[in-house]
Amino acid sequence: MSKPYKFPTTGDVFLLKDNEGSLRGVFHTDEEGNPAFRLLDSDGNAKVELTITPDGAGSIVLYDKDGKPYFQVP
Repeated sequence: MSKPYKFPTTGDVFLLKDNEGSLRGVFHTDEEGNPAFRLLDSDGNAKVELTITPDGAGSIVLYDKDGKPYFQVP
């Protein structure tokens, strides 16, 4: 089995924007190199968040229309 991909620890950020220039998604790494991907609505509220922790566990969070978390695995 190959080793998991080690993300850079520089806090790299990739932004996804719609045709009007509104921010709709963010892919970034934190200071320890852990990746996170967030999808935003047109008002900038988080709707979906995918993260990976240093121990290799994944997390999915879904947000309601006001940007408050309502479902999380684990």
